[in-house]
Amino acid sequence: MAAGVEEPVQIFLEQMELGASLFKQLNNLATFKGSDELQLTSMLAVISHWRSKYKEDFAVVHDASSNFLRGKEMWGRITDNNVPPQMHRAGDGTLTEFPLKVVSTTAVNSKDSYSIQFCDVLAGLTTRHFSPRTEGEDRDFMNKVVAASLKHLTYNGIRPSHAFPDEIPPKKKTGPDVVDRMVDIIFGPHNKKT
Repeated sequence: MAAGVEEPVQIFLEQMELGASLFKQLNNLATFKGSDELQLTSMLAVISHWRSKYKEDFAVVHDASSNFLRGKEMWGRITDNNVPPQMHRAGDGTLTEFPLKVVSTTAVNSKDSYSIQFCDVLAGLTTRHFSPRTEGEDRDFMNKVVAASLKHLTYNGIRPSHAFPDEIPPKKKTGPDVVDRMVDIIFGPHNKKT
């Protein structure tokens, strides 16, 4: 298909084929349980945001119905308080101090927590606000919600942008990049099982 179309569509089809090929090489489809990178990355971004403002320890409470629980072991490694003290540069250039000082992570059923229910409502509102499909009366309503109060909230999220690698495949960087540093945090000597 990629050979039969022109750029920029060709680039996307080539990247999809490369991703599928690498997935097959690096994963066993029979035992693959899914990918939690989006939730894990979002949770890390949230904690990093608050960590930059407060030095106190954090108790994380999240919705028990989320897939975040599947990445519990990875989250435990990232939030391990035995991580050597260091500054970790995120993809947006901000720095986060490790250890993250997360003392607990608790899953709570939203039926039992008004706070989790409120977070669900906010997530739904922001999703609706950023959707290009929100039009007409729905857009008018969202504009009123934003003007009334939603504009005062800070948010962290992943949205499409026009930033693309300048060559395909992207050029490798030298030295420890963000991924290398995160791997050190997750799988460093402090996390070796004896």
